[in-house]
Amino acid sequence: DSTVQLELKVLGEISDTAHAKIFEGTTYQLGSQKFRNKGEYIVHFESAIGCDSIVLLHLDYYKFYFPNIFSPNGDGQNDIFTYHSNEESIEDVIISIYDRWGQKIYSGDAWDGKNKFGMASTGVYAYIANIKMKDGNQKLCSGSVTLLL
Repeated sequence: DSTVQLELKVLGEISDTAHAKIFEGTTYQLGSQKFRNKGEYIVHFESAIGCDSIVLLHLDYYKFYFPNIFSPNGDGQNDIFTYHSNEESIEDVIISIYDRWGQKIYSGDAWDGKNKFGMASTGVYAYIANIKMKDGNQKLCSGSVTLLL
């Protein structure tokens, strides 16, 4: 017989960190857990053999918005209808504009207030925007915008 003496030292909690963004109203899944709100979460995992891991999740929303009014009058302020964001992760945005009869009058990334006949009339227009992020996420947004001349 022999005796083995072990000296064990507890190192403390070690965790991995994950950063993720989602569109507001969607969920993010990490393992079997789903997260809907932005914030910081501590997520515990256990392997099949009983080893455990800890992940610190930093979850945030993509930040962008579409204005609800614009005036393409050439004054240099709000002359184009497009999204506003400081997100570097936006890859592409396609905006389709519809008149009150549901006819598509524009499709592109920034509307200057014109249709195929020239300047569109003052009024409310519907839009649908497809936003694609560099990480592969995408979202279809819709709303209305008022055109003022």
